[in-house]
Amino acid sequence: MSHRGYKKDYPENTLKSLESARDLGFEWVELDLVSTKDNVVICSHNFDLETETNGKGYVFNFLYDDLKILHTGVNFFPQKFERIPQLEEVFKSLSNSISYNLEIKTMSMFDLRTVKSLLSIIKDNKIKNFMISSFNPMVILYLKLFCFKVNTAFLVESKKYLWLVNWLHPDFLNPRADMLTDDLIRNSKKHKYGLIVWTVNSRMGIEYCIEKNVQSVITDCSLNN
Repeated sequence: MSHRGYKKDYPENTLKSLESARDLGFEWVELDLVSTKDNVVICSHNFDLETETNGKGYVFNFLYDDLKILHTGVNFFPQKFERIPQLEEVFKSLSNSISYNLEIKTMSMFDLRTVKSLLSIIKDNKIKNFMISSFNPMVILYLKLFCFKVNTAFLVESKKYLWLVNWLHPDFLNPRADMLTDDLIRNSKKHKYGLIVWTVNSRMGIEYCIEKNVQSVITDCSLNN
């Protein structure tokens, strides 16, 4: 899976980076989703605008029309004026030419705005191959209860959250790369959930994951590296 699109020439989570991943031959792309004040789902890893854009403040305090004039990737691509795309734009451009790992960012444990909007957008655009992932267990629980046919992926970056897997029963567990152990692999087979490891950026690391029969690897690398 291409991590936030292929970012060699374009800022992450932009239409250009996602199209580049598709054009390089990636079958899957991982992208981050947040919602604006008027519930428009946009592609961004951060709620604060200062991290990646030339704006200030928080995404959820602005209407989408307020954000359209901003440029993203200003810290790494100051000469590339890429906009923050709506998810709808991404789907219209890439459609079903690639599969999607749609990671939902939330403001709080019970923030379900984005997942509810996302489900409507997926349906309207007839997207076929996708999974919805999140660090927020309530997002996964909501999907398991009300949209049980949707593939879910629970993101973790610490072993202390692994107990939640037994309650949530996600289709996939997405652990940080340094969490991948033989015990975790055995547990995934026992409880029948897949493993998608993030973020693996070395050929040796990717080959190790393949050797361990991990279902997928999220990476910043090019397939040709």
